[in-house]
Amino acid sequence: VDLALERDKQIELKVQGGVIANIDRIDNQQNIALRNGIVIQADRAVQQAAIDLSLYHRDPSGRPLLARRSRMRPVPMPVKPTIDLYEQSLARALGSRPEFQRLALQKERLVVERRLAANQTLPGIDGQLQGNQDAGFGKSPLSGPNGLDRQVLQASLIFQMPAQRRDARGKLQTLDSQLMQIDRQLAYAHDQVKAEVQDAFSMLERAYEFHKQAHKREELATLVASAEREQLRLGRSDILRVTLREQAKFEADILEITARQEFWRAESDLRAADTSLGPESPGLLREMMAPVVPEVP
Repeated sequence: VDLALERDKQIELKVQGGVIANIDRIDNQQNIALRNGIVIQADRAVQQAAIDLSLYHRDPSGRPLLARRSRMRPVPMPVKPTIDLYEQSLARALGSRPEFQRLALQKERLVVERRLAANQTLPGIDGQLQGNQDAGFGKSPLSGPNGLDRQVLQASLIFQMPAQRRDARGKLQTLDSQLMQIDRQLAYAHDQVKAEVQDAFSMLERAYEFHKQAHKREELATLVASAEREQLRLGRSDILRVTLREQAKFEADILEITARQEFWRAESDLRAADTSLGPESPGLLREMMAPVVPEVP
């Protein structure tokens, strides 16, 4: 908009001097109105985003807060993802995803129940040792080597066979099948989580490459638009061609910003897949926030 306004002043002088027709100035003013409309739409989008964010951004009393524009920050430039990032994300996901913890607890419970069922199918052997001795005043008339006044020590083994062995064996088979099912669920969860991390990392790589191309297009569009404005200043171009060049630059700018947003959205998806998404984990932003250590010659 600022470029079009500045150019409108220059065109007005040329129209007054009879160098160009007034239609060129009208065309430029049309572009100014169009760009002002785009600015208004963008301003509305910012307001809507602040209102949506206020549902999660609240003061200590719980009332929604509208984020001020002074808190807005430019979207950071993408950082090239490496294979180390993929390996770290995969290891973190396999070690921290809740489905693995849930299945591990279920398996632990089934193992305990299986041990109990296995014990119920086994026979029981108990040993007993009993002893007695006559007691009282005086001697029994039947005392003597062959009398009743003597000590008795008795040892025995008791063998018990569970009456419900068939039920215990049936429960044991049921628990074995459940343990096998848990193992298959663990294997499937492993493959599923690995596929999610691979897909998220692939999206991140493609988003980085797409931004490279969008950034290159933006640089070229900026160069062409600047050259076309210089040609207009020298009288070798017209308003239509300048407008087309600037429109192409505007579209390239929007595409580059969108590509940056898509990259960081893909980075957030990867962190969500490996359970590292949160304010305490900056992710790839730590590469940008890390202090640069100067090289010692």
